[in-house]
Amino acid sequence: MKKIVVFAAILGSLGTLKAQKQEGIIDFEQKINMHKRMTDESMKAMIPEFRSTQHQLFFNANESVYKLLEKEDDDDEEMGGGGVTIKLTMPKNELYRNFTTQKKIDLKEMLGKKYLINDTLQTMAWKLGTESKKIKGFECMKATMVNNETQKTIVAWFTPEISCPSGPEIYGTLPGMILEVNVNDGEIVYTANKITFTKLKPNDLKQPTEGKPISPEAFKKMIDEFRVNNGNGIKIMRN
Repeated sequence: MKKIVVFAAILGSLGTLKAQKQEGIIDFEQKINMHKRMTDESMKAMIPEFRSTQHQLFFNANESVYKLLEKEDDDDEEMGGGGVTIKLTMPKNELYRNFTTQKKIDLKEMLGKKYLINDTLQTMAWKLGTESKKIKGFECMKATMVNNETQKTIVAWFTPEISCPSGPEIYGTLPGMILEVNVNDGEIVYTANKITFTKLKPNDLKQPTEGKPISPEAFKKMIDEFRVNNGNGIKIMRN
């Protein structure tokens, strides 16, 4: 009888361990090649080639929230010379995904204002490859897609060992967690630096509610107009 009880306890602990591996936090680094987005050589000389920021993805089997990892000393970056200051701003966006209800809610910040975008979660047009590699000890498979609007190629590496079909930023809907994304051959690279399996707090997967409601189409139009007038979040101020 004791053997049966012990065996049942082992099975129970294994089941708990498996459940825990579907819930936790992934720390991502977003690395942007700033020079690759520019054609003005004089501007390239005033800013570093790469800019890195840290983000976190909170997840369980059915939901995820991706947000900027804020630090006490986080400030907008300023650099330049010759009477010109270049200010690089990082919006504090928050992206919520529910893979059961196929719902997504994006809280996006622009020019100090917050906007709330509700939409249906669409499956991304990934093509699965045959290559594989290990990231943080997890066996990952390769998937690629082309952004129809920008015509940029996106390469993702995902692991079926973590069943949540999420990933960094907007990327997901693969049969497993995305741990690495490469956009346009190194223009933007997202890399998982740390994976922690833990029981999340109630507010970790909270749907964002703060911000002015706006349709996806209206927000995209506003972003496009801003980029035409200001570039990719780069403000040039003459002293």
